[in-house]
Amino acid sequence: MTRAQWRYAAVHLSHSEISVVASGATLQGPREHVGSAYAVSEGGRLVFGRAGADTEVPPLLCLDDRSILVGGAVWDRGEVLHGIVWSALQGAGIHERLDLLEIAYPSTWGDERRELLRAVFATSASEVVVVETAIAAVAS
Repeated sequence: MTRAQWRYAAVHLSHSEISVVASGATLQGPREHVGSAYAVSEGGRLVFGRAGADTEVPPLLCLDDRSILVGGAVWDRGEVLHGIVWSALQGAGIHERLDLLEIAYPSTWGDERRELLRAVFATSASEVVVVETAIAAVAS
């Protein structure tokens, strides 16, 4: 693997937005994206990233409930969380599997929430790291 192929993204989930800092190649500065998490149900499938009436899905609410109501239909939380985060990653220019995905989380979270994040994003990156927000902020 050459350095030009290396892809990294850091994600911060909040109650209303997803922040992303991504790097995809040498000689290319990091790309940043901050946006709301949108999901709609159309024709029996989820569509992400399109704003509309009642389409915002608070990212942190996808962790504690096993099912999320989107557009009058009930969906698996992992599918919704994965979709809204990938929509934000695409906003930062990431369109392929990552080498490293770092997700910042509040220090009050327990093991179950951290393991859920790792499991949901296991297919999205070669390595998924979850790190406390305060530690991530100091490291950056």
